[in-house]
Amino acid sequence: MTSMMMRQRGLSAITQIVMLFLVGIFIYVVIKTVPHYYEDSLIAVAVEKVETDYQAGTLQASEIHSRLLKNFQMNNINVITADDIRIARGDKGTELIIDYRVEEPVMGNLLLVQVFSHHVTLLETEKP
Repeated sequence: MTSMMMRQRGLSAITQIVMLFLVGIFIYVVIKTVPHYYEDSLIAVAVEKVETDYQAGTLQASEIHSRLLKNFQMNNINVITADDIRIARGDKGTELIIDYRVEEPVMGNLLLVQVFSHHVTLLETEKP
């Protein structure tokens, strides 16, 4: 029995192939998801810019929607439509809500779904 234990070292060829296949799938999924997280970071920057401009008084509530869509077009962000952006009056101020989802095909009818959400309350500034 000890002679058999000494001969079996490392992974068999089939186990190595399975491990390589699993690592390949993991790398493939990472390659498919990373660009969407990058787009989401660009969207977060655009939302922060709108929040800063609104609080500084250089942006009106009626201009928020068009400013965001122009910024998305400039940065080549195509995952958000006009229906994904909601602007509503809240108790504390104007609320900007962006909810969207990205479906990325992986293999056949298998989809990778990513859901993103940005919610910002734009505080009203007092005019002197």
